[in-house]
Amino acid sequence: MSAIIKRRKVDESLYTMVLAEANDFDVGLVDIPETSPGTLSTKYALIEPVAANGMFFGPNLTAPEQDAGIGYNILSVGEDRRQAAWVADEVRRIMCDRDAQGALVSDLAVEEHTVMDREQVGPIGAAQEISGVYQAHDQYRVKVSRIP
Repeated sequence: MSAIIKRRKVDESLYTMVLAEANDFDVGLVDIPETSPGTLSTKYALIEPVAANGMFFGPNLTAPEQDAGIGYNILSVGEDRRQAAWVADEVRRIMCDRDAQGALVSDLAVEEHTVMDREQVGPIGAAQEISGVYQAHDQYRVKVSRIP
């Protein structure tokens, strides 16, 4: 069995987690036709997988392909600046909120993988108006290891 990270499984599991936790806004994943921006309301988060800096990391120097820090841009959209910022705050809560013991509150389960951590690695910029809606961009990294 291959130990290489199954990136699409991580993408789809992240989408499922954010969708399940989203209250009062839609969620889409780039490359899934039924969740393209044209079918979403004007209050939504769109997840876009991207290559993260430091793509591979971790203690296993003999098989670095088993560990990855997978990057995501998440575009939060609203009818006005306040609404776009609210969606971005909700996404940040879903992605990064921790309990008193330091464990992530929202569970991200990926078949054949261990999720080691999730973190916000930066905002891309402040909410701005583009084509009649407001958009806020944030970047996140999900650290996973493949279970061989």
